[in-house]
Amino acid sequence: MVLDARAVRSYVATLGVWGPVAVIGLVVLAILVTPIPSAPIALAAGAAYGHTRGTLYVLAGAELGAPPGSPRRASSSPISAAR
Repeated sequence: MVLDARAVRSYVATLGVWGPVAVIGLVVLAILVTPIPSAPIALAAGAAYGHTRGTLYVLAGAELGAPPGSPRRASSSPISAAR
């Protein structure tokens, strides 16, 4: 599938407020189901929403899809735990 920025934007426009929800849900699914690549989802989010908003939506999906107990914050990293 070739990602044309105009085609992605027009498709996302038809989704309305469900567009960001779909991006976040797809990223969560890509994290939980290993064979699904997340890079095309991130590229489509960037093409549809721009760098900043696309990144925020992908980051939100990555945070929601991360398994409990995985290091999410700097305070839970092994380096800061050793202090």
